[in-house]
Parts: sequence; C-alpha cells; structure tokens
Amino acid sequence: INIATVGAYSGGPGVGAYGASKAALLNMTRTLSMEFAPWNIRVNAISPGPIRSELTNGAEAMAPGFFARAAAATTMKRVAETTEIVGPVLYLASDASSFVTGEDHVVAGGMPRR
Repeated sequence: INIATVGAYSGGPGVGAYGASKAALLNMTRTLSMEFAPWNIRVNAISPGPIRSELTNGAEAMAPGFFARAAAATTMKRVAETTEIVGPVLYLASDASSFVTGEDHVVAGGMPRR
C-alpha cells in the first residue's frame, strides 16, 4: 500500500516536486500491480487530502491559515486526522479487497481532483 496525495492529480505553487513524485508513485502502483498480479500480490495506493501531520503542522507554522484554506477546499469543510486513514489502509490490507489492485483510494473529504 503506497501513500500518495490528492495533490498528485493537480500541482500547486511551491509543491511541484512533491506532487510530481506522488504522481510517479501512482504510476508505479499501477505498473507494479500488473507485474505482481501473476503471484496474486495486490498493489494499491491511498491518496489523502489535507490531513493534520508533522508535515502539515510545519506548513501551518510557515503559512498561518494553511489549515483553514485546506479545509475550505474540501466538501466536508475540515482537515482530516491521521486516524481517519486507518480504515482505508485496513481495507486494502485485508481480504475484503481481494479483487482490488492498481487502484488509488482517495480519502480527501470530497476535495476535487482537478
């Protein structure tokens, strides 16, 4: 299970390299899913939207209002907590997703993927 970001779908000022690397990770996820399928190995990704973490806490410290702007960009009008990624990870790690491979599970509170 690879962890990408909803930012892999659209870039943004100051995060070009980060978004590009995560877009490459999504491509690698799809490619590895095809390469490992003969051994029944599944490869998937999760792309979180805005989430409170060490990385985003730093962004808030450097640019106050980061969390408010990020929350405004989601349909749910809030930023996720790290615990909200656990369920999707458990699903992809379990047999409940036995026919899921090469997919990106977006967990972004309805944030548009432009």
